[in-house]
Amino acid sequence: MSGLILTTAGAAAIEAAYQAGTVVKITLAAFGDGGGKPITPNPGATALVNKFGDAPFTGGASTEGMISGQTVIEARKYPGKVLREVGLVSADGVLVAYGDYPDTVLPADGAPVMKEIIINFVMTLTHAESVVIEVDPNVSALTISEADKRYVKKSGDVMSGKLHVQNNIAVDGEVSIGGALGANTLSIAKTAQIGTLTVSDEVYVGNAPLMPVGAPIPWPLSSPPPGYAFLLGQGFDKTIYPRLAQAYPSGVLPDMRGNTIKGKPDGRELLTFEADGKQISRAWTGD
Repeated sequence: MSGLILTTAGAAAIEAAYQAGTVVKITLAAFGDGGGKPITPNPGATALVNKFGDAPFTGGASTEGMISGQTVIEARKYPGKVLREVGLVSADGVLVAYGDYPDTVLPADGAPVMKEIIINFVMTLTHAESVVIEVDPNVSALTISEADKRYVKKSGDVMSGKLHVQNNIAVDGEVSIGGALGANTLSIAKTAQIGTLTVSDEVYVGNAPLMPVGAPIPWPLSSPPPGYAFLLGQGFDKTIYPRLAQAYPSGVLPDMRGNTIKGKPDGRELLTFEADGKQISRAWTGD
């Protein structure tokens, strides 16, 4: 927007409010097509040349010498319209400010190019303290359903794009995310009471796997967890388990029964066993 000016009617309303100790409430942003051609903002304007819609003016504030706020124009409500002019309207219907806007065609309904236009307004004022931004708590500039339509491209049952979660995520049915960082798939399945998170392949923290394939870990139960095996000296197919073969190139897992993991001393080969130290038995026979 190249220019937003205070109208003569708006200045008079603000001055009257200042003298009376009241305020001018700006509630709406109006927009139009300028009657088919670009407009030149005129302080004497009392209405838009050709208004085709309005939206709540919200999300701003009045500070010393300045007011600011924003409005969201939902393009799907005005398919094919050309945005050329905007104005700020008070609760009493006074056009307080008026400005031009670069020719912007609102696409036909369903076009993926543009879903909305967000216009930020900033204007210096004398007696700005006499102007307030009327905020309707029942009007949200962006609802959850509108956000889904505006910022996530959908094709059938698949959503593509970035998913950001704050606090909680609710799952109804199943959500699958392909190509997740560090894992082949990420699936969330619904259960009777709580959801379950299943990650195939590996989970990565930064660039490192949370648990590398083949790493021996302590386990206090008689059965290993799914996807794990006890180290009992058994062989395995290196073709089926190539990543396990990187840790154990012989194709045989070590037998950890009765053994403990020990750091490798200098000069000793990996995965070799250390024999017991020599034991010398002595007995005292008395005098």
